[in-house]
Amino acid sequence: MTYDKTIFEAVVNAADLQYEVEARMGKLKRVGNSMQGCCPFHAEKSPSFSLSSQKNMWKCFGCGESGDVISFVAKYDKISPMEAMRLLATRYNIPMPEATADVSASDIQDIAATLKIAAIKFTSSLLNNKEVKRYIVNRGITSMDMVKHWNLGYAPMSYELDTVKKIEALAGLHNSKGDWLFRDRIMFPIEDITGRILGFTARSIIITGPKYLNSPETALFHKSKALYGIRQAIASIKSSKMVVITEGPFDVIALHANNVTSAVGTCGTAFTKEHAEFLKRYCDKALCFFDGDKAGRQATIRAIENLFAAGFKGVEVAILPEGKDAADVASNLELVTDETAMEFLSKNIEADDEEEKINAILSIISRCPTPIRRDILIRELADLTNYSQFSLIEQLNQVLSRRI
Repeated sequence: MTYDKTIFEAVVNAADLQYEVEARMGKLKRVGNSMQGCCPFHAEKSPSFSLSSQKNMWKCFGCGESGDVISFVAKYDKISPMEAMRLLATRYNIPMPEATADVSASDIQDIAATLKIAAIKFTSSLLNNKEVKRYIVNRGITSMDMVKHWNLGYAPMSYELDTVKKIEALAGLHNSKGDWLFRDRIMFPIEDITGRILGFTARSIIITGPKYLNSPETALFHKSKALYGIRQAIASIKSSKMVVITEGPFDVIALHANNVTSAVGTCGTAFTKEHAEFLKRYCDKALCFFDGDKAGRQATIRAIENLFAAGFKGVEVAILPEGKDAADVASNLELVTDETAMEFLSKNIEADDEEEKINAILSIISRCPTPIRRDILIRELADLTNYSQFSLIEQLNQVLSRRI
């Protein structure tokens, strides 16, 4: 299957060139604005390989080889450029839709174009509806800049896109009856890291059905991988090496508006293993900022397990007042306290007795990929309970042995 140029560009823009090079060659040395090392493609004693993160390019001044991240991975791993692109797309959560009997390669390109047209249409509808503008102002969207930054829109009860009906359906814009899926709803485009629209999450203004309605699974949109706000948050995540994970789109927007600019949200699903593995490429610390109710606490437990499994070194939990969500407290963050993941688990794991509770926590710890990380968490658990490190390690080994 062939892909259009925009998908190649999305992969090149999303992939971390320095990370991919150093993962294969070892650490490079900074010299001015570039990173340098000995070229892996020919024998040399003096470094002539240079990498520019700013230009997103690499070049060897000895043998003359040069290119982008796709060409480097292809040459180093001895695979084709297409195989390298697919490997990087998987690693950096760039959808690589496959043509099927129902969806051709050209259809996939048309789906992305149709979603963009829909987003533009929805933004225009929002800007021309005083009632909707009043609603979003009351929800904290107080400026035109915020509308543009998040590409917010409104799907009216009746509208036309002047696009192909088959592609509208493949893009997830129709329901099972062939009617518009989204009507009378605030529209939040779900984008990938490069800004390509994958689908929508939509919030009803007057609740006559589900509060939130999300795009169905399509050739582009997979809710287990998509994160709302990732385009807007990625620079902050990279610089701070930390991500804040929350739920609804209003939660994400409210946190960004109050300078928590590394916040992202799940899209109608729990925080998954795929989410955690994708974010681990950019950071190793996470703050779970879920709702302060029972459902929020359960979501936090699942997120902690997936973050541990992905190798995050620091996981903390924001403790919200009961019944509050991130949007409620974003402008008054002093209402929020933080706990370590282990403190949270020790207080919130539900079990019939103490032994069952400890075993549940140890099962989560066992997901950590390194013995050192597991040992650190065991020590913290011992400090939080009346159990010795020795007994906890013995019990953890039993949990691990059952997985072999």
